[in-house]
Amino acid sequence: VGLDPAPAVGTGGPDGEAVARGWLNRAAARKAWMIIYTHDVRPEPSLWGCTPDALKRLLDEALAAGFEILTVREAAKAVGAS
Repeated sequence: VGLDPAPAVGTGGPDGEAVARGWLNRAAARKAWMIIYTHDVRPEPSLWGCTPDALKRLLDEALAAGFEILTVREAAKAVGAS
């Protein structure tokens, strides 16, 4: 089993943080897992990136909700997809 169909949510764009937060809340309610990805993490990111503060808020919220935060490589090993 590979990770091709794995759910993933980006953080880019003006509403990226809010969109990712919504998916994070849905995953928490379902006790599901998800991948949050981003590019270009810097104070003034491109449309595909996010600020370091936005990423930190999402990670802090994920930890507070009880998520275990893993790299994609670690998650693939955990589900036997590597």
